[in-house]
Amino acid sequence: MVRLFGGVWEYCQCIKKGLFKDMEGLFEGTEKMVLIGMLCSLFVIIAMGVDLVSGLVKAKQRGEIRTSYGLRRTVNKFIVYQGGILIAIMIDVMIHFSHLLYLFRLDSIVGFPVITCIMGVFLCFIEYLSIREKASDKTKRLMTSGARLAMTVLDKEKLSE
Repeated sequence: MVRLFGGVWEYCQCIKKGLFKDMEGLFEGTEKMVLIGMLCSLFVIIAMGVDLVSGLVKAKQRGEIRTSYGLRRTVNKFIVYQGGILIAIMIDVMIHFSHLLYLFRLDSIVGFPVITCIMGVFLCFIEYLSIREKASDKTKRLMTSGARLAMTVLDKEKLSE
């Protein structure tokens, strides 16, 4: 608690001295943050591309027909992932504008998009797990869900009789 109030005191002193008066000071460091955010976005796109190629190879190994449905899912995933990265960049910039990191005495990471990098690592890890998933495990999972659906249909037929 003392640490927080000490940060608030230092922040107030900076305002008093006029360090945050001009708009140039407000935008200082955001260029690097946006650039790092764009790199995170690019890394996620590369991971998605590797996952797409991996999925196509697995489908070919299983002898499945590759349809537009799977590619449509990839496009939906792209929209969700890139939207998440964009929102994370905006959050990081808003944190930078509000000087919250100064308040919590985290001066060493000022100008670094922490939320964006965490989001990028999380999404790349999801893609990594998707790539590592064995084709046989996916087939088993799909067969299990198909069996459940068949059992549900059979149970409903018995109830209707």
